[in-house]
Amino acid sequence: MESKVKDRLLRLPEVLARTGISRSTLYENMKAGRFPKQQKPTPRCSGWRESDIEAVINGEWDGGTNEVE
Repeated sequence: MESKVKDRLLRLPEVLARTGISRSTLYENMKAGRFPKQQKPTPRCSGWRESDIEAVINGEWDGGTNEVE
């Protein structure tokens, strides 16, 4: 049986540190579809899926959108 590992959500400071880009570049790329959009599991919390950020870093992100489950 295959178990599904849940992604953890990374907050903005960690995403910026991992990617090495500025906040304005991140949001610009998000708007242009070159960076994953934030997930909002609750009204007061938002972040990016760790697997999406790792895919961006590794050059493997294909522009797909994955909703938080």
